[in-house]
Amino acid sequence: MAKQTINIGTTADDGTGSTIRAGGDLINDNFNEIYGILGDGSTLYSLTFPNATDTVVGRATTDTLTNKTLDSGIVSTSLDLNGNELILDADADTSITADTDDQIDIKIGGNDRITLQSGIIDLKNDGAESQIKLYCQVGNAHYTQIQASPHANYGGGNVTVVVPAVAGTLALKPTTTNATGDGSTVAFTLTNINNDVDSIMVFLNGVLQRPTTDYTVSGTTLTFGTAPVSADAITIKEF
Repeated sequence: MAKQTINIGTTADDGTGSTIRAGGDLINDNFNEIYGILGDGSTLYSLTFPNATDTVVGRATTDTLTNKTLDSGIVSTSLDLNGNELILDADADTSITADTDDQIDIKIGGNDRITLQSGIIDLKNDGAESQIKLYCQVGNAHYTQIQASPHANYGGGNVTVVVPAVAGTLALKPTTTNATGDGSTVAFTLTNINNDVDSIMVFLNGVLQRPTTDYTVSGTTLTFGTAPVSADAITIKEF
């Protein structure tokens, strides 16, 4: 409904204005519309308006938010930044940007340090080798740290480490397994993931065995060509 105005005539008591009843009806109509929009029809909602010069943002319009606080839960569907930077801290040097298609850049301390792409994570730094810490399951009390090698060790090239495609434990130092022959057992379980027969040294009674000729390796199983005889001392070193 458009605003309705009481006709007050041209001069006082000229007889051309609205009657008292008609004027009251117009006032009621105007207030009914206000109470229907800003309340439940009979009671106004509790609304807080700016106490200084400001802009009230309409929910069904396109507006620019300036110096506004975005409360949690206020975005019910999606927030489209259209490639613009999302500032996360008070001094504006930590942010998230997606200004490149299918790539997210996370800025820390004023520099892009984490880049996310489909299947790729770049973890850069500000002068110390990049690292990832994987914590244990009890109170995050301990962690295993994966860290890049120092710059001088690279020799000008990058390094790719491929994780084995079988279940097991990666060994970062030699593992020794001792066993005793029984004249029939040929298969022995390895501790670590080893798909290369040359990554294992096997000794029988202190004598080094020949890879492939005397034994083979498949996944985490070492198999002798001939079963070690009873009481043979078997030593398996995994590297």
